[in-house]
Amino acid sequence: MNILIVSDSYKGCLSSIQAGNAMQKGTRELFPKAKITVLPVSDGGEGMLDAFEKVTEGDFLSIMAHNPLMRPINTQFLLSKDHSTAYIEIARTAGLTLLNKEEKNPMITSTFGVGETVAAALATGAQKIIMGLGGSSTNDAGTGMAKALGYKFLDANGIALSGTGEILGNIETIDTSGMNQSLRKVAFTAACDVKAPFCGPQGAACIFAAQKGANKENVQKLDQGMMHFARILFDYTGLEVAEYAGAGAAGGLGGALIALFGAKMESGIDLLLHTQRFQQALSKATFILTGEGCLDSQTSMGKTAWGILQEGQKRNIPVLAVAGKIENIEAVLQTGYAGAESATPLSQQLEIAMKPEVATYNITQATKRLIQKWIDR
Repeated sequence: MNILIVSDSYKGCLSSIQAGNAMQKGTRELFPKAKITVLPVSDGGEGMLDAFEKVTEGDFLSIMAHNPLMRPINTQFLLSKDHSTAYIEIARTAGLTLLNKEEKNPMITSTFGVGETVAAALATGAQKIIMGLGGSSTNDAGTGMAKALGYKFLDANGIALSGTGEILGNIETIDTSGMNQSLRKVAFTAACDVKAPFCGPQGAACIFAAQKGANKENVQKLDQGMMHFARILFDYTGLEVAEYAGAGAAGGLGGALIALFGAKMESGIDLLLHTQRFQQALSKATFILTGEGCLDSQTSMGKTAWGILQEGQKRNIPVLAVAGKIENIEAVLQTGYAGAESATPLSQQLEIAMKPEVATYNITQATKRLIQKWIDR
């Protein structure tokens, strides 16, 4: 028997691999002689590099870059074994978790460090860059990233502007005379599960800026700035990114990648599941265990557990799901899972359930219950 365990992270509690190992422990108690494979997964947010390192056997390269508030930090990107592809996780330089509560402000945070990481990847000779767009603290529409790569954004007086959210409405000209020429030789893929357009009621600022520290006035100014910058990008590139699905990812970084670098937008989980290592593991699986913090109506919107379910269904492999919380188990089962189980006891307070050691125990026990129910069905 071959059992494949591919769980998403339980955000704020357990990483993907930690959750997977908890599931493995419960599974091993029921099937002591089974071959169990645990692979970390990510949809393009935090943990993306760890997930791709596991299936590509690539190497981590360390560099110095800047965080969202332009403080120097040590960071890493992943380079494939043949050096053809670089993997960049923007959360490592522009992530929300890099800032404390008082520092969160998408008016002044920047993706400059992302651009520095891209420059380092270009210096290796990589021909393709896959960039995970999850977990950002920014709403600068990628201007910080582009600035680090030699772009200049000028106001009406020809003065160069900083690459932050507060200046978007002042940009009148894009100067590419100092652009890193290696950008012409590389293909970009943006990995994310966000379908938000660049601007408007469902866009980057209106949907995500508040959780990054913006007040109502900031949100309005950012959205107006995004609308203005979308027109500038159209004048410069001929591409209309304002309503492009995914252009609003990472505070508009997705739109900059599309317009300035010709990036393709792809589901992060789909990219990972279609690597050779994952395809081999899927082809041998007797059944699959997956999970995430909460299974609900949004699970079918490109999230990790949904992507894994689809891969299982293609091969007629049963997929079982363990979640910290299941809002409507009947609805979850109707999507196609062979079984689903909530890990958190109804009587347990959230702050207790979120403790790593408690969550690990709960997931292990829920995995045993779920598999036993499936066997006894």
